[in-house]
Amino acid sequence: MKKTIRCLSVLFLALIMAVSLPLSVKADLVVDQTTEDYACESNLWTGWPQTVVTGGRTACLMDAETGQVLYNKGMTSPQYPASITKIMTALLVIENCPDLNAIVTMTETGLADAFAGSSNVNPTLGEQFTVRQCLEMILVKSGNDVSTQMAEYVAGSVSAFADMMNERAAQLGCVNTHFANASGLEDENHYTCAYDMGLITRAALQYDVFREITRSLYVEIPATNTSEARHYDTHLQMINPASPYYYQYIIGGKTGYTPIARNTLVQFAEKDGRTLICVIMCIEDQNTLFSNMTELFEYGFNTFERDELTLGVPTEAGGTALLPIGTDVSLLTNETAEVENGLNVGFLFNGTRVATAVMTKDNYLQYQQKKSELTGQALPADAQAILDEKEAQQALEEEIEAVESGEDTTKEVVVDETTGEKNVQEKPVNKTPVYIIIVVLIAAILFCVYLIYVNIQQQRRRRRKAHRRSAAGRISSSKYSSDISKKKSTQKNK
Repeated sequence: MKKTIRCLSVLFLALIMAVSLPLSVKADLVVDQTTEDYACESNLWTGWPQTVVTGGRTACLMDAETGQVLYNKGMTSPQYPASITKIMTALLVIENCPDLNAIVTMTETGLADAFAGSSNVNPTLGEQFTVRQCLEMILVKSGNDVSTQMAEYVAGSVSAFADMMNERAAQLGCVNTHFANASGLEDENHYTCAYDMGLITRAALQYDVFREITRSLYVEIPATNTSEARHYDTHLQMINPASPYYYQYIIGGKTGYTPIARNTLVQFAEKDGRTLICVIMCIEDQNTLFSNMTELFEYGFNTFERDELTLGVPTEAGGTALLPIGTDVSLLTNETAEVENGLNVGFLFNGTRVATAVMTKDNYLQYQQKKSELTGQALPADAQAILDEKEAQQALEEEIEAVESGEDTTKEVVVDETTGEKNVQEKPVNKTPVYIIIVVLIAAILFCVYLIYVNIQQQRRRRRKAHRRSAAGRISSSKYSSDISKKKSTQKNK
């Protein structure tokens, strides 16, 4: 009987695990894999130029200089990235391996990710490459095995490298990214979004070696300690002049594909001194992918121009944006927030933020005064508050100068011991003579009261004495009259 109960208990636990396991896996999924498409949000911005709605589920067109978004189609929706992950991998390798000639030796860790049917270099155990050669195989060949090997080389393990990837993504301001590996191989906890890939690519473009490798039509890897030389052609169709999809302004990029992620593509193009980054994710048809990306780059280069937004007033940082050609920058509205070195000033195009600048309060006031002259509008409340504060400070400085020069002798300058700031206050009045006068007056009043009291008492005593004398006279007179009456009565009787 006990044995039966134990068997039933084990069976019951197994059933619970079997039911709960798929439920827990399903709960971890964060990527929307439905076929529903996203709307093009930027086409809904008031006054913003319209353009093609891409075939990819999500897309983003970004200005590489400022990070400004020109095109947004579901750009923060999480998607599986596939091999465009390797842009972040390359970024961390470049930032953490200053010696590009350092030797990397292949281990079992790297070889384990050489899956059949995926993009691999297929090195041998113990084969050696330089760091730069590894970057070339990661970005041009898209080698999963080399990506994994570099994760171990940089961080000690793939999981530690994934932690570095996520930390760096957070530093860059990514909003919907979580990496689980260095290659982009499918993992339900490995996702990002078009906007975040734009930010990551923008950071990578700061490094010349990244630009050099990604614009290469091919790379040659010399013979190693275990293998002959290797030759790899780029996967980027639009950078190849021999391709029907060639676009002359492309200067690099990274492709990606898995059956779940479908085609993903990040490319950057340069024209007239402007660099744009375009990201399209989760698209099936490559013809549509390349056509859409060309249209987005043309839209960015031909519809917008770079404008200085602060009307010539200098900034601590920022203050430029790509705006529709012909935009009157004096009509942009602003929103501000205080930061350590001044104000964080947002510039809004019909309510949509297009740029941010850090300005001192004085420069912000100067900008708003210029803008007010051009538009005929009153200063906004935040600028008026700065102006009032500035005028009050100027008045205080003039008052301090008058006191210190001796022009005003009724006041004195005081210094705050904590901040060292000067202020002005009325000189304290010498209150000793007044105090003495008051005391004397009080004493005199009391003395007068005393004299009056004494006089009253003396008058009372005199009245009482007079009253007693009067009473005594009346009594004496009455007695005399009584004696006379008695005498007369005695005489009659006789």
